[in-house]
Amino acid sequence: MSLNPLHKIMFPKTAMSATAAKGKVSIIHDVIFSSIVVAYGGSSQQKLFTVPQGQSILAMKGSTMTITEAHHTTHTEMTTSQEKAGELGTGIGDVSVRGISVVFEAAPPLYDSTNKGSFATYGATPQEVAEALSKMYMQFKIGGVIASQGPLWVFPQFNGFSGGMSISSTKNDAVKVTGFGSNGPMAGWPRKRIPLQIARNDTIAAVVNTANGASLVHSVSSTPGQPYLLYCCLDSLIRGDVRGRG
Repeated sequence: MSLNPLHKIMFPKTAMSATAAKGKVSIIHDVIFSSIVVAYGGSSQQKLFTVPQGQSILAMKGSTMTITEAHHTTHTEMTTSQEKAGELGTGIGDVSVRGISVVFEAAPPLYDSTNKGSFATYGATPQEVAEALSKMYMQFKIGGVIASQGPLWVFPQFNGFSGGMSISSTKNDAVKVTGFGSNGPMAGWPRKRIPLQIARNDTIAAVVNTANGASLVHSVSSTPGQPYLLYCCLDSLIRGDVRGRG
């Protein structure tokens, strides 16, 4: 589509790439996301949107914890949409953020003769969700300036588990699954009345930390400490370049 005054209001004004078609843009509605790993004993500040695909996922964990899950070690298309460290780059473009959401990777329940209703060794159980919502906060920064902030429960989930009751309730169960906890109702993320504008060359970061240096107490204290992926998702309108030809 061609440029019009509405684009100038919704998006920052940045230079197009050298290969872009002059006066033409592509506008799509999509989700931009990044993640870190959170495990037992976590208390150190970490930043999302600073590590691109192909590099190690940052972890908030106790010093004795070792991350062992394969999908928790290296950023892929599953854990971040960024291909450039710290900024959106020409590959994504300019962004108008309509909502910010935090999503917890849920712990899969195990139902077999050995586990009898326990959780998998990774993913957030209700205890991990409660710990995060009680002790953690987030600051979303654009160009080093705080654009939005608050405790994690201010940023309800974009999607995922909302909640559920255990169906394993016999007295012979060694461990019972008591339910799923998640960060607000499904699709309950808040919309920004005034969108946040991010230029493709802006540095961005979602800074998460625990209040007063508090440590996270997970349902498993031995390594790897019930680790889970914590996502920050940006519900966005994205203005990208249309590539010129010839």
